[in-house]
Amino acid sequence: MRIRQIKPAFWSDKVVGRLPPRTRLAFIGLWMLADDTGWIDGFDVEQAAAQLYPYEPAARRERELSEDVDRLVAAGRVVRHECGCLHIPRLEQHQRINGKRSERARDAHAQHLQLLGKQSPLTDKQKVLTDKQHPLTYKRDALTDQQPPLIGSGNRLR
Repeated sequence: MRIRQIKPAFWSDKVVGRLPPRTRLAFIGLWMLADDTGWIDGFDVEQAAAQLYPYEPAARRERELSEDVDRLVAAGRVVRHECGCLHIPRLEQHQRINGKRSERARDAHAQHLQLLGKQSPLTDKQKVLTDKQHPLTYKRDALTDQQPPLIGSGNRLR
């Protein structure tokens, strides 16, 4: 697992805010399982649930994580690929990666597609649904490119 940041704007995201609290926690947990480009190679709900919820009964944690991933897919926050990989499209935009990047899972996904005789639907700049394309978003949300409002005169633009 990797250390990840949770930006304050996560809590005001309108799409994520409609999800049950358990699903929001699972979403954050998936960030920690993903490589630095947002890919989880060969997602195994049993293994992921054991890593994220080691003190919960196995059957319950697996059932609940599976339900949470389904909700995240329906909300457009996670993409499930037929090869078994999961992709969190906006993760790379919202994490500050220092040092060597891990892109192992993304590269493994590209190999899966080659074996299946398919091309990756993603380019170097990964395609993500824009707010206008996604049915559950309004204007802009916290996991896109929204900047927090400036308050007072002491804030600096970066």
